[in-house]
Amino acid sequence: MMRDTISVGSLSEAKILARLLELGWEVLVPWRRMRRYDLVIERDGYFHKVQCKTGKLSGDDAVIHFATSNTNGTSGIRRNYVGEVDFFAVYCPDNNKTYLVPMSDDLGTSECGLRIVPTKNNQTKGIRFARDYEL
Repeated sequence: MMRDTISVGSLSEAKILARLLELGWEVLVPWRRMRRYDLVIERDGYFHKVQCKTGKLSGDDAVIHFATSNTNGTSGIRRNYVGEVDFFAVYCPDNNKTYLVPMSDDLGTSECGLRIVPTKNNQTKGIRFARDYEL
């Protein structure tokens, strides 16, 4: 099983790309990997930058978590993707599903969660349900 972050990320990106193509979307892959986005999708005549992420189920399998920022390798400073990408595409190997989450959904500065099961108190306000973003 692959454990290094590059292998895990490459597999997630491939799964996301395959799912988008299965759905008939036009997907562009940047020639150089020097941008903060991994893919560009054409949707309704508009182009959108997409950052691919690997999701991980919480210990109780209730929430899929994914990072909404990364650490610059040289400076060690965490940066979010605000203004640099339009969507996060998230592949979760734990349930083999793919999600497309718009940046406009106020995702937080370092991590986001997509809830799979209802909360114990049935709260829905402010909850991001995975089913609403599933591809």
